[in-house]
Amino acid sequence: MDAPQEPRWLDAEESQAWRALANTLVMSELAMGAGSSLPRLSQVVARLEQRGWVSRTPDPADGRYTLATLTAQGQAKVTQAAPGHVREVRRLVLDPLTKTQSRQLREINRRITRAIDFAGQAGGGPHDVVAGQPRSRHRRAP
Repeated sequence: MDAPQEPRWLDAEESQAWRALANTLVMSELAMGAGSSLPRLSQVVARLEQRGWVSRTPDPADGRYTLATLTAQGQAKVTQAAPGHVREVRRLVLDPLTKTQSRQLREINRRITRAIDFAGQAGGGPHDVVAGQPRSRHRRAP
């Protein structure tokens, strides 16, 4: 049986294109994009918290927000999953594209992110967040 091959890690441009596609989202928007509800997503985050992979805390700058942050144990799990994840990102998203298309994907996602950010700022109101920052106030496109 052959040992698993080291994945072809993403180069800097590919990483930027992927991160633009996979930006941190407000939990309610993430739930909507996943075809789920905020209570359902909150249940999933609660299970991640029970496993010690995520911690949730009120945002010290604005208590209406909840910050969900990876713990050291959660980061270890991400690191363990990274080789398989990068293989799938490459297979499904990046390999079918040319370098030019990858750059276009990155720019398209930056524009979409800015439009969503602007819409979020216009709407205001409390939001839960994933990965530590409410998007409408802090998140920046990579």
